[in-house]
Amino acid sequence: FTQLELGLPIDPYEFGNILLIGFVISGFGLVAIGVLTLVITKLSKRK
Repeated sequence: FTQLELGLPIDPYEFGNILLIGFVISGFGLVAIGVLTLVITKLSKRK
């Protein structure tokens, strides 16, 4: 449930932290995907 659905007052600072955490997690996910693709391509080139 989001805070809007629960009808709770939204703290902009807390909402900003949630967005920031989400961006950081997605950023780490993109980096991990990039590293995995690089490793896979290097391994496939060695074969």
